[in-house]
Amino acid sequence: PAPASANEQFQALAVIEQLWSRWSRDERQYLRSRIRSTDFPPGTGRSARAAGILDLPVEPRPPRT
Repeated sequence: PAPASANEQFQALAVIEQLWSRWSRDERQYLRSRIRSTDFPPGTGRSARAAGILDLPVEPRPPRT
């Protein structure tokens, strides 16, 4: 398959970030590993969004009581 366009990558990162609290710990670790292995051009919205995701906690928050 053809590689994702820059816009498709950006939109995928946006979805990952928006749904971060719904991903399991294993899913979060997988997504972080995939983001780390992707070479986003420095100074782009994609690299900024990827960096923001990498700063998010891996451990899910405990449920509210």
